[in-house]
Amino acid sequence: MATGEAALEEEKLVFVEKERALQSMQHAFNELQQKVRTKEGDKNLAVQRLQYLKEKGAGLQEFLDKSGAQLKGIEESIGFTQLQLDEEEKAYEGLNEQLENLKIEADEKRGILDSRRNALEEIRMENQQVQRSQFEAEKKVAVADTSIQNLLRAIQQIEQETEQRASTFETLDAERQQKSRY
Repeated sequence: MATGEAALEEEKLVFVEKERALQSMQHAFNELQQKVRTKEGDKNLAVQRLQYLKEKGAGLQEFLDKSGAQLKGIEESIGFTQLQLDEEEKAYEGLNEQLENLKIEADEKRGILDSRRNALEEIRMENQQVQRSQFEAEKKVAVADTSIQNLLRAIQQIEQETEQRASTFETLDAERQQKSRY
């Protein structure tokens, strides 16, 4: 029995040691299980993050595709605008040439207009001179007419006076001859 008890004690010690080993293994298992759970949580987070990043990548790829299409449209628009710009520049150059030609033409016509204005001004001045001369001549004629009329009146008056004197002289001469007859 002592041997049995010793064997039992020994077995008990072995069991206690196995229990401790089991407990320490259980503890290690729990830690390992906790690490696995943590890793699974990290993995799930990583999977979610990966899914999020994939969705974001897909969204960005879609955005890039749309942006590429927009870029292509913008490049086409830029090309079209460049063509229009070239055409407008050509039209602008043509209009500038026309403007220069019209300026030259306007300057020529302005020169002609100025020379005609000068000629017209000279004619106007000549006309005014002629009008002044005509006015002076008319004034002289009017003065001469008045002088002639005054002279004619004076002559007529002198003739009347001469006739009256002659008549008076004849009357006096006749009276004197009658007086000398008597």
